[in-house]
Amino acid sequence: MNNSSNVVIVGKITKPLEVKEVSTANGNKKVGNMTVSAVKQVKQPDGGVLMVPTFYEVSTWSAAQQENLSKLKNGETVLVQGQLEAKKYERNSDSGVALTIANADVHALGSQNTSVQSIVAVGRVTQDIELEETKSGHKVARIPLALNHGNEKTSYVDVEVWDKYAESISSAIGKGSLLTVKGELDLNTYQKNDGGKCAKLRIVNAEIGFMDKFAKAGKAATSEQAAGNGKTTGNAGR
Repeated sequence: MNNSSNVVIVGKITKPLEVKEVSTANGNKKVGNMTVSAVKQVKQPDGGVLMVPTFYEVSTWSAAQQENLSKLKNGETVLVQGQLEAKKYERNSDSGVALTIANADVHALGSQNTSVQSIVAVGRVTQDIELEETKSGHKVARIPLALNHGNEKTSYVDVEVWDKYAESISSAIGKGSLLTVKGELDLNTYQKNDGGKCAKLRIVNAEIGFMDKFAKAGKAATSEQAAGNGKTTGNAGR
């Protein structure tokens, strides 16, 4: 398995495909861009669930896909798989980070009323981790992961695991560990002391697997063993 990252979402088109010609190192090519909205479930303190939309800029270089996708309209449902990137932008007085899915493979699903997002990734841990305890008594491990897309581009995410799952798995992870991660993508935005905006990609509700000798065999519980034993969303304990 390659050390690469894939985002898989099912969402609704909020901006139909637009095709334009761009200049590349290999000459002029046509790229198609569209916007797709997927939702994530955020648990509330009262036990309820808030559905929060996340917008993705989706691009495809395939002429065949561009022809098929040009027939789709706003509100139609599509399945999208591709390489995750977070790009900074500045528009007039506004700035921020846009989530993009590059080199996308897009499949039309018709008018299904479904919208979900998940990420399946393979990456290396960039530093040793420490188990932290929140003010409310929850344990959390934040695992910094580098995702290599295989085209000299790298994305960085924090993988968050909580409570008993964090305790069981943190002792088996060290700098250089090669992990597989499946979970829910979250873009955590915050303001710096100087007033500037920052954003950090996170994977929450994570299930983790080990792929190399850096894993300390026998010390980490599998995702099945840890199920129901404290694995929570990235908002727990805050």
